Amino acid sequence: MRDDLDALAGPRRLGPPARFGHVVMPTPRSCPICIAAEFIDVERVIASTHTLDIVVCTGCGLVYVNPMLTNAEKDAVCPAVRQLHRSRAFEKTDDSALAHAQRRLQRCIDLITPHVRAGAEVLEIGSGDGAMLRFLKDIGARPTGIDIDAASAASMREAIGVPILAGAFEDIEFHGKKFDAVVLVHLIEHFFEPVAMLRRIRDLLKPGGWVFVETPNIMRPKVGPRRVFSLAHNYHFSPRTLALAFHKAGFACTALREFRRDSIQIVAHAAADAALPLPMVEPWQEVIAAIKRYQRRYLTTGQFIWRKLPWFKERLMYQPRRMLSGMQLRDWLVNPRIRFKPDGAPALVRAQLAS
Repeated sequence: MRDDLDALAGPRRLGPPARFGHVVMPTPRSCPICIAAEFIDVERVIASTHTLDIVVCTGCGLVYVNPMLTNAEKDAVCPAVRQLHRSRAFEKTDDSALAHAQRRLQRCIDLITPHVRAGAEVLEIGSGDGAMLRFLKDIGARPTGIDIDAASAASMREAIGVPILAGAFEDIEFHGKKFDAVVLVHLIEHFFEPVAMLRRIRDLLKPGGWVFVETPNIMRPKVGPRRVFSLAHNYHFSPRTLALAFHKAGFACTALREFRRDSIQIVAHAAADAALPLPMVEPWQEVIAAIKRYQRRYLTTGQFIWRKLPWFKERLMYQPRRMLSGMQLRDWLVNPRIRFKPDGAPALVRAQLAS
């Protein structure tokens, strides 16, 4: 990232895509949320097999890779890319890997459980180690999984005894099948067209259906600076840009949780366009400032040590920084100066929250 924001000459427009050797030609992108074609450079990641240019949209604050590789192009550049996020519980059977999967599940279920009724048909996209599918089956739902990795899908299908489809969500045909809910945990950031995929999910929902999404929070990352931007992730959302993506796809956000580090969780229901207030954008200057602040504090606060220790991780990283629902969430999304106190009472503050 450039050290001096004043050195930025202003927003850059889409230009010819960079060529990766003689293999692929990445696709230059406009922002999928606000369709803006102007962006500011954030960082360039250079690896032996590829180069990633990370930009932030000046229209809404979304951080994304531009130009961007399709899944097929990623496979050509780095055949192992599909295994970058394969669950440790799939590769190993030791207690630590299984405990990791269980802790990750526990951080999701309190937002999901109130919405799941007995017999509900729930689709999990990116089912991985099967922990979520197993949980949904245990509480009386009828889950179905999708996993891009055929070996993982076959293994979990046999172990759990629920349908798991192998392939990319974009390519699978459902032939009119509808679901009560769809769950995506650390997946939306991988899509080439996240808003289009959310619209497809909306079309798969029954009346009253809902979706749960968890994704890394670019405003408060967990991993080290060298790992924040990787070939696997096309998009890097903040709470507001994720809410904007839902809005664009025709959803109303009904619950939002932001942890002190790592991730954002949102529950959203399909809604009529007229019922959707437009969430405020994330100013791109604040996004860049948050990334720079994180890069400094990752070392000075010892995050590179305590993020790997389960006791500290659960008590320092995965404590909610913000938990909103109903009218509180609606008010916060449309007013950037509202911050809710722990007791739920709103307080007007500066647009940039205290870290």
